[in-house]
Amino acid sequence: MLTLYNNIAIIKVYRISKLKFIKEVIKINNNIILNENIILSENINLNATAKDWVEAMRLSGQLLVNSNYITEGYIDLTIKTVEEYGPYIVIIPGLALSHSRPDVTVLKTGISLLSLSKPVHFNCENDPVDIVITLAAVNDTDHLGLLSKLSDYLSEEENMDFIRNCTDPEALARELNKSHIE
Repeated sequence: MLTLYNNIAIIKVYRISKLKFIKEVIKINNNIILNENIILSENINLNATAKDWVEAMRLSGQLLVNSNYITEGYIDLTIKTVEEYGPYIVIIPGLALSHSRPDVTVLKTGISLLSLSKPVHFNCENDPVDIVITLAAVNDTDHLGLLSKLSDYLSEEENMDFIRNCTDPEALARELNKSHIE
């Protein structure tokens, strides 16, 4: 049992270190240029239904497949990563930030957002999850840049309230692109 607690402590330290590293990379490289419309309303699905975390990740990823941002293989990579390393993508209560390393399965950088009418469980301390964001990046710079900007935005409670209460995908995309992601 002690080993389990040690592993959990190591994972928590890793998460904090990873976030600090990402923020330092962004400070060093102020020339990160991302598409001004990193999330489109077509890549937002509000009030969806999923039977479990795998289906929720597939639904969120499928939005990017439908818009030609990724191939189905990227969805498989994100799910495999959670199966191998655990639900580290559930970064705050109620939110999973699904992502994998840049790969040939990513056609262009972008994100999708899926809100669930009934939350799903990833079997972690931040369960249940009612929002799944899928991040896909064509290179490490975009990947780290988006992770940093999304982490900053999502850490604000009022931003999470806005996401949870918004009923219009176009308004949500406009807000995310205008204020926080670009």
